Amino acid sequence: MRLPAIVLTTSLLVLGAASSAQAALYRATFSGTQELSWKVDGTSGNCEIRRGAGQGAVKLTIKGDRSALLTAGTRRLDLLGSIPSTARGTITGSFTETVVTPCEGFEPGAPITAKTDGCGAVKFGVRLDLKPVGAFTYLFGPGSPGPRSGECPFYIDNALASSSDLSACGDSVTQQHRRNWAVSSSGGQGLFGGRLTAAQAKPLKKGRSRTLTVRIPVSCTVPSTYTGGVKITGVAKYQLKLRRTS
Repeated sequence: MRLPAIVLTTSLLVLGAASSAQAALYRATFSGTQELSWKVDGTSGNCEIRRGAGQGAVKLTIKGDRSALLTAGTRRLDLLGSIPSTARGTITGSFTETVVTPCEGFEPGAPITAKTDGCGAVKFGVRLDLKPVGAFTYLFGPGSPGPRSGECPFYIDNALASSSDLSACGDSVTQQHRRNWAVSSSGGQGLFGGRLTAAQAKPLKKGRSRTLTVRIPVSCTVPSTYTGGVKITGVAKYQLKLRRTS
C-alpha cells in the first residue's frame, strides 16, 4: 500500500529529528608520530641468480591543520568525521641487486643500484578519517602527496613486494575502514590503520574534554620477488583531543 506523500514527509521529519536528538558534537584536534621501517635481503632467478638487498625508513610527525567537528552518539563515543592534517619528516632508503651465480656460458648481468636523489625531507597532506563500525571507531587515512622530486627506494615503489595483498600488515583492500595506508602507499605516505578500544568509547558530558592516545604497532613479512620476503616493522602514536560542544 502506497502511503500519502504528506505521511511520508512527516515520517522523514520525525526520523530526522530523532537522529539529531541522538547525536553529539565534539571539537577535535589531532597530532601524532609514526615510523615505518622495511628490509629485504634475498635471492631471485632460475638461471642467473641475483641478490637483492635494501632497507629504508619513513619517520613522520603529523599535526591537524585545524580543529574539526566530529559527530558521535550520546550513549557511546562512536566518532564520525575527518581532520585534514600535514605530515613532515624524512624518508631514507637503499637498494642494490647483484649477481650471485651467472648463467653458464653467459656474461653476468650488470649490477643495479636504485636512485636515492629523492631521499631526505618530506612534507605532504594527509587526512585522518574516523568511522564507527560495529562496536569500534576506526582510524585510518590516505595521504595526498604532491609531485615528488627524485626517487627514494621503497618496497612499494620498487615493486619488491610480489603481491598487493598486505593483509599481514593490517591492510585490507576490501574494507575501507581497515586500510593501513602507511604500509600500502608509495613512500609510506599515509596513516597507520587502527581503532579506539572499548574502554575509550565512553561518551563525554557537554563541555567536558578528554585526550585519547592510540598506539598502533606493525610487524609483518610480505611475499617478495626475493627469498625471505620484505620484513616491515613500525609504530604509530596518535593523540586525539576531544571537547564535547553539544
